[in-house]
Amino acid sequence: MELVRKRLNRVELVTEALFMHLEKQGQIDREGLRDMMDQIDARDGETDGRARKRGT
Repeated sequence: MELVRKRLNRVELVTEALFMHLEKQGQIDREGLRDMMDQIDARDGETDGRARKRGT
């Protein structure tokens, strides 16, 4: 379980760094990111905070 926590923490760190880098360059903003996340979340017909349904 500790390995999973460490990996998740690393993914969060990398994700935030990538977003901040793109934001600094004017390529993305927080509202645009939220909109894109909502679109991806809804692709499977369910807005549940996941990119796809469990088991797929």
